[in-house]
Amino acid sequence: IIMDACLMGSVEVAYQMREKAEYMLLSPTEIMAAGFPYGDVMEQLFYSEGDLQGRLSSIASAYYEYYKDDNSGGGTISLVKCSELQGLATAVKSIISADRDKIAALNMDKLQPYFRGSVRHWFYDLTDFMENISSDSNRLAMYKAAVDKAVVTKYATDKFLSIPIRTYSGLSTYIPKPANSYLDSYYRTLA
Repeated sequence: IIMDACLMGSVEVAYQMREKAEYMLLSPTEIMAAGFPYGDVMEQLFYSEGDLQGRLSSIASAYYEYYKDDNSGGGTISLVKCSELQGLATAVKSIISADRDKIAALNMDKLQPYFRGSVRHWFYDLTDFMENISSDSNRLAMYKAAVDKAVVTKYATDKFLSIPIRTYSGLSTYIPKPANSYLDSYYRTLA
């Protein structure tokens, strides 16, 4: 599944869709109005005889090359291997179960955001979040191994519009907050 839609590169979206495809190509930030550079990727989609992961990685690379120019606004793109998402979920659950109480005290301004503006602060880098709530080196090592298996290709420009990209795991996440009780309740209904 290739998502030419903004903010779809969240771990929640990927995990919900994990049984629908072998791979997902998605972005945790907005996608610029031009979308994917389809003139450069159509051959990879329909005519290449390479393996699927290699073809999709090539499409991710073409996307990055298209948006890496400073005048483009930038971009982020990730290729997720769906069969590895259960391992990632297990590693994230281990950290959340042990460190859930630390979430409320997080300084959200220090986390890598993938949103712009003053409202809807819902999309943060998954690894940055995990590293900021856990100090358990074993759990973090298990998490990092799992995210590296799940996110098989990732590219990010240094900046996306007004957002500096200082850390990039390839996936965003929603972070529960008491102020977002409606969203907190909704996210609990997801797999």
